[in-house]
Amino acid sequence: MKIFETAVRRAVPHSPLLGLASVLALTPQDALAVQIGVATDGVPWFLNGFSAIVTIEAEAVTPWRFSMETWGMDLPDTMVDRVEANVGEGWRQRVELAVGLYADRHLGESGRWHLGGAVHTMSSSITRAGSNQTRDLLTLEVLARGGYRWFPLTEQGLFINPWLGAGPLVPLTQPAPIAGEVYATARAQVIGTVHVGWRF
Repeated sequence: MKIFETAVRRAVPHSPLLGLASVLALTPQDALAVQIGVATDGVPWFLNGFSAIVTIEAEAVTPWRFSMETWGMDLPDTMVDRVEANVGEGWRQRVELAVGLYADRHLGESGRWHLGGAVHTMSSSITRAGSNQTRDLLTLEVLARGGYRWFPLTEQGLFINPWLGAGPLVPLTQPAPIAGEVYATARAQVIGTVHVGWRF
């Protein structure tokens, strides 16, 4: 498991470019009428984090859109304390490196509404107030999501994509105790956020 976690940590910073290259390599050359987009999730930037997203849409797979995201952030206390065992225990979780894969089907003639899913692998550090110890946590998140992608100017260029998602959280590793207590992960979560980007 440690080898897998190390591989994730090394691969995540390059994952959007690697994912884009993989999709292009597997797409038939006569179907390479593609639209590439870049975006970011606004929430992590307010939580001492980052987000970088690459999207791809191809005529061969219309009306589907595929995306890959690299991100990280501090989880707010409200998310940590959703698990009753964590309340008042001084726990902190920071997602150091994560990679997310998205597949979305756009609906109707306008294609603005979309439904789909996402899978995220998150490598986090766990700390606790009053201790200088740090523990590692690797988590798999599976989401069903839906949203609305709006192009305020034209059907190219700037887009704003609010969405909601929900699904299970699966811990792939179990962090060791800190000061005799073990950090507890939520079994599921609901997410609401906004992606802002540019389609070329």
